[in-house]
Amino acid sequence: MRGRPLSVRLLVAMVAVVLATTVGVAAAILVTTARPLDAEVDRGLDSRVVAVSESLDAPRGRDLFGRRVRNPLGEALMPLRFDTVAQVVAPDGSVLLGLGEVDLPVTDDVLRTARDPSSPVRRATVEADGRPDRTITVPLLPSGALQLGRDVSDIEAAKQAIVRWLVAIGTAAVLVAAAVAWLVARGLARPIRTLARTTEDIARSRDFDASVAVPPEHEVAQLAGGVNTLLAAIR
Repeated sequence: MRGRPLSVRLLVAMVAVVLATTVGVAAAILVTTARPLDAEVDRGLDSRVVAVSESLDAPRGRDLFGRRVRNPLGEALMPLRFDTVAQVVAPDGSVLLGLGEVDLPVTDDVLRTARDPSSPVRRATVEADGRPDRTITVPLLPSGALQLGRDVSDIEAAKQAIVRWLVAIGTAAVLVAAAVAWLVARGLARPIRTLARTTEDIARSRDFDASVAVPPEHEVAQLAGGVNTLLAAIR
């Protein structure tokens, strides 16, 4: 920024501070708003993991002949049909059992869980047949993994709405800050520009009987007083 006017440097500095503050506050608001929404879904999935796991013993004992069986979990899990997807993944990545209206993606993390019975519980938000699903994946013994997912389109839409509002508010705040900073910067730089023009006029005309006006600003007043003292010494 060397060589730029003082008013421009002040403007850039003030806008940068406001922009950084706005981004930080927006990120904090988004995180504190999004986490409770995801946590509520996770609690609901956690409460269903035990029920689904207990119902898997009989279906997993069937001879499936490599075929995927829809709704193999029994009447006890029929209420989950409308808001939860469940599927059992084999260590090779094939889906042995499936319940629900969409297919959850079998990611690398899911495969690691299916191949390692000691693997930790994994949570993620994935795209399932064009919709966002919040998932939980738990290992099964002796191998395999259980995936549960819930449609979180409404939650993701709420997050996007929050982001749009934060962007709009942040943009407005930056624009207002830029306007205010420009006015303040011009006000601060005006007496300095006036002093510079006056000293240039005196140097050009060699009218050393002239003097420069002393503005009320303390720092600029000191500079103007120093110029007047220099002119007096020349006289």
